[in-house]
Amino acid sequence: MQKIFLLLTVSFLVLSTVTSARHSDSTYTKVEISLEGQELMRIDTTGEMFVAWTFIHPEMYRIDLDGDGIEEAFIIDNKGSNLLPNYTLYVFSLYRELEFVDSIYSGRVEPTAEFNEEMNATLLSVGIHQMDSLLFLQAQDTLIVPRKYYVYDGYDLINISYDLYSLYMDQNNSLLSDFPNLMENGKIDCERGDRLIGVIFTIYYNYLQAAEESSATNFLKSYQICSKFSKLKSLLDTL
Repeated sequence: MQKIFLLLTVSFLVLSTVTSARHSDSTYTKVEISLEGQELMRIDTTGEMFVAWTFIHPEMYRIDLDGDGIEEAFIIDNKGSNLLPNYTLYVFSLYRELEFVDSIYSGRVEPTAEFNEEMNATLLSVGIHQMDSLLFLQAQDTLIVPRKYYVYDGYDLINISYDLYSLYMDQNNSLLSDFPNLMENGKIDCERGDRLIGVIFTIYYNYLQAAEESSATNFLKSYQICSKFSKLKSLLDTL
């Protein structure tokens, strides 16, 4: 599955302060884990393995999500199939003990984790599952869809979507520069618009997250004659 990795241009200074407070000591017990099939195993000092968590179709990554030098377990579990995926993101702390932090339901959109040097942290991106039934047509992939963003601060997963003005505006500038003309003889081609619905609503959603409401309204105004766009706008406005 292809993943979309975005350049992030926002600073997040609080993150390093909070994590250094929690992990201020330089000694800690290394937690050994292993993903065996569907089971996340905790390995004790004798080498014996214990089942800590059970998944359906998991993929595990060990990533230092909060920049403290200690890796966390980042697990993507697909409870669906390859054609109709159903993703949930899980984060486990490996500081002293294996500890479940939180999970986020991502629906049809595969979660991603991307480190950003400028903010010295990793952003976790997930889909907006309430929009899946309208954004995805049957089993086809929609690679560009609206996403929400979280960081791990050493304690919890924090939604920082509203703090990412530069990210959303940079992505919109990129999408708009390649955006095809959906007008034909002065009228909107709703059939072509359906195939690009993920792009159109990503642009609309990004404007809203960046608090550019007038730009969002003006951009979407032309597409409201198409029934699917009207339904999506109504749904998105309630989220």
